Amino acid sequence: FASVFCITGMPPPPSPSPPPPANRRPSLLSVGSLRLCSSMAANISWQQDKSHRTHFEWKVHTGCGLQAFGGRDDVDNLLRGMRILFIGNSVVRRLVLTIIDLLKRDYLEHDVDSLKVGSQSLFSQTESALREGHGAYSFFVSGGKSSSHRCFSGAHHGAAWEPSQPCGFPCRSSSSAVTLSYTYSDTPTEQYTLQWLKAWRKAVTASSTLSCSSLANHLDMVVLQATDLHPRTRWLGLLSEIRSLIAILQKLGKPVPTFIVISRTDTSPPHSGWEDRGDPLQAPTSSSSLQKHQAELEMLFRTQCNVLLAPVSLGTQEGIQADLLRHTSGSSWHFSDAGRNYLGQVLLNIISLVRRTDPLSEWWCKAPIKHGSR
Repeated sequence: FASVFCITGMPPPPSPSPPPPANRRPSLLSVGSLRLCSSMAANISWQQDKSHRTHFEWKVHTGCGLQAFGGRDDVDNLLRGMRILFIGNSVVRRLVLTIIDLLKRDYLEHDVDSLKVGSQSLFSQTESALREGHGAYSFFVSGGKSSSHRCFSGAHHGAAWEPSQPCGFPCRSSSSAVTLSYTYSDTPTEQYTLQWLKAWRKAVTASSTLSCSSLANHLDMVVLQATDLHPRTRWLGLLSEIRSLIAILQKLGKPVPTFIVISRTDTSPPHSGWEDRGDPLQAPTSSSSLQKHQAELEMLFRTQCNVLLAPVSLGTQEGIQADLLRHTSGSSWHFSDAGRNYLGQVLLNIISLVRRTDPLSEWWCKAPIKHGSR
């Protein structure tokens, strides 16, 4: 509220300051700030409180506006009206479910800042909703409630659900709804992701119109996953395909999504031992291997437009090494609540940074993206 005071003999209040020049955008991020802050979003330190609960703090966040999402309506406000597609293995599938739970907790007022070490109950309730995880799904979240639609796929592993095929998108979705779609990829994820992007480009090129309920229609964000420990060669090809797809979408006047790539996460052996599974993909990753993996990706993504890296490799490994972050029993990929929350918080902060980036910035590949437009 405002209060008005009338005091005899006092000079009149000063005139309001003139508005800033039209070319000043103090609240918007430059391309340099976007890239720096997106890197800082994953740069954290793991800590434990007196109750032996784990949490993390950002090492540097001045000027970036990084924040812990959840417990209020901030996740809903950030993602409202957006369509986001996730392509990756079961780590990414669990990330989708974590985002859904954080959206629900906006209304349940749960606190996710401090979690019991090794707990696996906070983000597990939606996992059972997936009858078969190696497929494609769409989730609609509105008003704290979610519904899901499973896209039928005959293949079990690496099922290439065509981007042009319908997957339960409502053709007239509410402007307040959040649509999160997921399609499974085998590990390494790069080969399947490249196939999917090529199929998307082919579908757009062959027909100027896609079904309003297709996975690739009117996307605001696409979240991809890097799992190859030697990513340079594979991601050079993937980035070239992304640039070709962006150029076609721009030529046709279609919405161009932002691409966010999650780097490989830690695969140290869980307490139950990965050796019992007989799966070479569960083998532990050394610190030097993850450092090289993340460094190679950071170099590749440094000058890309419309593409950002979420460099979570070292953050996940440091948490495991400090025993403040744990894998679930029987898997060296899946994380307990603290790890799932970390990945979710990094992704949400990067999405927030993108939405606060100057639309005139050269990062937008010459054509600003209108988030939430349909």
